[in-house]
Parts: sequence; structure tokens; C-alpha cells
Amino acid sequence: MAHLVTDFRKQHSRTEAHVESDTTAEVVANDIAESLKRAASFRMRLGDIRAKLSRSVSAAQQQFDSTSKGQLIDETIIRAVLGELRDALGEASTAITQVEAYLAELETVEKKARVVTEQIVALRQQIRQTHEVIGLGARPSNQ
Repeated sequence: MAHLVTDFRKQHSRTEAHVESDTTAEVVANDIAESLKRAASFRMRLGDIRAKLSRSVSAAQQQFDSTSKGQLIDETIIRAVLGELRDALGEASTAITQVEAYLAELETVEKKARVVTEQIVALRQQIRQTHEVIGLGARPSNQ
């Protein structure tokens, strides 16, 4: 009975992780690694967007500071600054959507990691059992 529960649990874990029953631990581990590699590209992209937003906000602040000192507003500069802000916000919105999808994917990666852990535990048990069987067969017989 315990064997059936264990098999059901393993199959359920594989189904949740979208891992076929004949997929090896190495394949799952490589899949996890590929998913995690993408994190660096998102970090770089978000850094670029943060820098663009910061520059645009600084430029807008300079224009507003100039008007508080009595200088006239240069409509061309204001339009350019607002255009940069609009573009940067559009990029940020797209990046946020992609990061949200990536985070959802990472939930599956965590489940895949559990599958690999279960495979390692099962292999460790098989090795231990094989070692015990070999140990029993290697003992001298008492005749």
C-alpha cells in the first residue's frame, strides 16, 4: 500500500512540474538551469529601464525647477521629456508583464526541483538496497 501512495505522489509531482515519467534527472536539471539563466537578462533589462526612467524624471525635474526660477518653459523640451517618460513607462510595462510570466514559470521550476530531489532519493534507496543484496550474497555460508 505504501508503494502505491509513493508512486501516486511521484506521479502527481511530475504532473504538476510538467515532467514526463521517462524524463531523466539530468534533463530536468538542465531545464531548471536554462530557466534560471534568464533571470540575469531580466535583471539587466530592468536596470536599463530604471536608468531611462531616472534620466527622464531628472530632465523633467530640471524643466520644472527652471520654471520656478522664472524661466520660460521650452515646449519642445517638455514634449521630448514626456515622450521619453512615455516610452520608458511602455518598456517598463512590457518588462513587468514578462517578469510576471517568468515568475510563474519559476513556480514550475520549483516543482521540477522537487521531482529531481525525489529521483535522487529513489536512486539512493536503490543503491542502498543493491548494496545490501550484494552484502548478503558475499557472506560466507555457514554449512
